[in-house]
Amino acid sequence: CSCHGWRAAHHAGDVREPRADAPGGKPIRARAVHGQRLLEGRLAAGLAAIQARYPTLDIGSYPYYRGDNNGVAIVAKGTDEAASAAAIAEAAALIESLGVSPILGEPPI
Repeated sequence: CSCHGWRAAHHAGDVREPRADAPGGKPIRARAVHGQRLLEGRLAAGLAAIQARYPTLDIGSYPYYRGDNNGVAIVAKGTDEAASAAAIAEAAALIESLGVSPILGEPPI
């Protein structure tokens, strides 16, 4: 689904670089932010723009349903920790622009 922002190469299994989890590879870093009572579709265009600015990252949106605590988490993964942090800062600003307070990290279980 393009609303998740995953690069097409990821879905197609097209591997152009050594796997980061292979021995000697760079570790994959992940950062997350979430917003409560936020619908995933409201983020699609903004997340696509963020993904375009950070082509070395995999950025995904993940709806969660936990009783009355529903919302969407955004995760940025990659080997560049600074880029992951910057992308999540932009995602937090996107969430805030939609009238929802962003919460750093993944939603509680």
